[in-house]
Amino acid sequence: MGSRPQGVNARMNRDNLSMGPTRILLILGLALLVGLALPSGEALASKKLTHREELRLDRELVSVMQIRDRGEMTGALDAALELIDERSDFVPAHRLYQEIAVLARRSAALVEAEYRHFYESQPEEPLANLLHAAATLAAVTAAPEMLDREVLRDVERKIALAEGSPALRAQARLLRADIARWGGDADRYEEQLRAALSAAGRSPSVRSDLSIFLATKGQWDEATEFCLGLVADAPWRLISCAPLVPGKAGAEGPSQRDQDRLVAAVEKVEKRFGEDAVVLQGLERFYSAVGERRGAKRVAARLLELDSSWKGPVARNPYVTPLDGGEFSRESVSFIESLQELRELGKKDPKARVKRFSELGSKLPKDRRVEAYYYRELAFALRHPSIDDRAASLVAIRKAWEALPEQASAMNELAYMSAVEGENLEESLKLADAALATVLGAEFTPQEIPFGKSFADFEIALGETVGAYYDTRGWVLYKLGRFEEARIDLELASLLTRDGTVQGHLGRVRFALGNKRGAFHHLIRALALGTEEPEEVRAMAEGIYGELHAIPGGLDLLVTGLQEELLRQGMSALSK
Repeated sequence: MGSRPQGVNARMNRDNLSMGPTRILLILGLALLVGLALPSGEALASKKLTHREELRLDRELVSVMQIRDRGEMTGALDAALELIDERSDFVPAHRLYQEIAVLARRSAALVEAEYRHFYESQPEEPLANLLHAAATLAAVTAAPEMLDREVLRDVERKIALAEGSPALRAQARLLRADIARWGGDADRYEEQLRAALSAAGRSPSVRSDLSIFLATKGQWDEATEFCLGLVADAPWRLISCAPLVPGKAGAEGPSQRDQDRLVAAVEKVEKRFGEDAVVLQGLERFYSAVGERRGAKRVAARLLELDSSWKGPVARNPYVTPLDGGEFSRESVSFIESLQELRELGKKDPKARVKRFSELGSKLPKDRRVEAYYYRELAFALRHPSIDDRAASLVAIRKAWEALPEQASAMNELAYMSAVEGENLEESLKLADAALATVLGAEFTPQEIPFGKSFADFEIALGETVGAYYDTRGWVLYKLGRFEEARIDLELASLLTRDGTVQGHLGRVRFALGNKRGAFHHLIRALALGTEEPEEVRAMAEGIYGELHAIPGGLDLLVTGLQEELLRQGMSALSK
């Protein structure tokens, strides 16, 4: 057994994940310097599992997957690490940990480096080679630019070395199967799965993969036998049998005899494992996947009896940042889809869109997030030039804020719209302050970073948001006549975001302070980038141009020239 490879990065717990960005990066950096406490030589000498032990560990592995599928990434990481603590050479647990860590922490390079340190300490050890090869491939899922021909050759070499160990041969074949699947080579994928099964005997995970794959090929007889074998000794893998259930009348599937055998086996599982939450969760997923709503509802009720806090898997990708306020109900999702359809209607007939909003209003679900979204969309619809009902739009945006008064974006939108209309300016200033305090004081976790993005991308996006909020505050101060304070906020906003409206606001503030030359610089940038209230910005710019330039009527050429310069700068930045 022995202890698992341990590093600071691997031991990040729930408290660590809620730290601020600077401390998080410091801890992750230390992880690379400290490295891994390697298992003992005895632990590295992987021993082939008995079938009974393999089944027990596989059940624990599936329980971790179920935590992951509920979107509880921190809990899933902790559970995976506990499984590795128990059996450090259990490769499937390492592979699941790698997958969750790469995608939930958004740290592909760090996970690869964690296992590279392990490998470099024992470069001839088959387990170290196999785990680093697996970590490299896991990292590629989030950072495909890491994979090139040389890296792939290195991965293949490490897999080949691991294949020399009888205890690791099946896992090495599974890794080769994954490479074949990513490359779209179905024949090679099946060949490697069968080789893994030959090496592993009755591995539940291999039989599960084969059952699913053979069903997709329409090889129903063999798929059924694999499936029924799983139901008999690894019922927590029941979801693998879902592809064998025909979705519609007349659809292809196993023979009626085999379907009857499967139904009988599933019924037996439900009766026999009424106290086993892991098996029941697999059964609930199976019923849901095959459209057996009554069965899914019945099993879900039993799970709630066992644990009142139980919840099923999330409908979205579990690696996406959890929704603030929990998952949307089906009713809420349907209503949101209706609102999104109205956007298309608004392009063709803005007035019909507003009328449709009135009809939808009576069907609002009891969800504050949906209510806020509804009124925000209504506010934008009412500001369309063909309608231009700004008073009603402001009322709608206030209702959106009242639905989510603690949300930074809601505060910012109400503050900005009120400033545009010149109403409730003192209240708007307080809202702008609160929005900034909220977004700047928010706790950070790596899961906040969008999938496929780096921390630098996250910082840039956060900077854009903060810049927009400072723009709101500066514009409120301008409307209050506090021009010097407004200038400070708007200059900061202009450094954080490349937005034409911010440039237009700063230009008007500088004009109010008597700095026409400085104002003109920002006004023409606003026209070049695009801005709200372009007529007012253009009128002010034309007035200043007439005073400061020798050639009359050349404002448009200046704006065009600046647009071309900004485009060149953007292309130059991209090339770097």
